[in-house]
Amino acid sequence: MLTKEELQPLVEQGLTSTQIADKLFCTCQTVRIYCKRYGLTLTKQKSSRHSEQYYLFRNAYIAGKLHGVHLKDLGARYNVASGTITHWKAKINRELRDASNED
Repeated sequence: MLTKEELQPLVEQGLTSTQIADKLFCTCQTVRIYCKRYGLTLTKQKSSRHSEQYYLFRNAYIAGKLHGVHLKDLGARYNVASGTITHWKAKINRELRDASNED
């Protein structure tokens, strides 16, 4: 359980949920849940980190280099949650499907 006393100073420093989770040895989701419970507003994560990681992942995924690799391992490799990997895969598959329908 995270307390308001340990979360509030980190939130006030402007740390993201990922940064706070790293400091408190928990998940980002846990940080977000407790911040919501305590009425603390987190700093939004910059999408540039995800954008860069997404395009690295996208290129490897399209090239077929990630076949058979577990979601958790992919998340660790690209420094994102496994749910983000699932989202990225769905997004890429939609892009590819839409591109093939245009031809």
